[in-house]
Amino acid sequence: MPEVNLPRALMIAIPMPDILAMAHMRRLTPSPALIFNTVIALIVLIPGDFQAIVNFFSFTAWFFYGVTISGLLYLKIKKPENPRTITVPIIIPILVLLAAVFLVLAPIIDDPQIEYLYVTLFMLSGIVIYIPFIHLKLFPGLLNKLTVFLQLFLEVAPTAKNL
Repeated sequence: MPEVNLPRALMIAIPMPDILAMAHMRRLTPSPALIFNTVIALIVLIPGDFQAIVNFFSFTAWFFYGVTISGLLYLKIKKPENPRTITVPIIIPILVLLAAVFLVLAPIIDDPQIEYLYVTLFMLSGIVIYIPFIHLKLFPGLLNKLTVFLQLFLEVAPTAKNL
């Protein structure tokens, strides 16, 4: 199995709040991450139409696949000297990027819906949270207090790997 697959790459590349990497102290389950995923899933269920949920999930997934492949192409072109764990012919990421662009734009062009704007705004809301809290570290005390509160409330602690 390749050492750098997409989920692992995303976990390494995207700084996550510490609380999401913690596990319940007695049951050893990743309860904060499960709760977070459940909340996101409930938000996605708001439209109530299964076909809409599938369409919006596909839209979101292919959007992020396109962003990821764009980064891969950028690094492959601008920094060819960087070591690569896995190498592929450049045509493969180009084809995947074209497919991603098509699968993101085709539903919008075919049947424009206001929900695609909502999904896009939801995805971009991560930037609004990421920049001040994670990148600029403007409110470190607030995040620390929230993490400690959630640790006590959910009875979770960092795992041995995360110490």
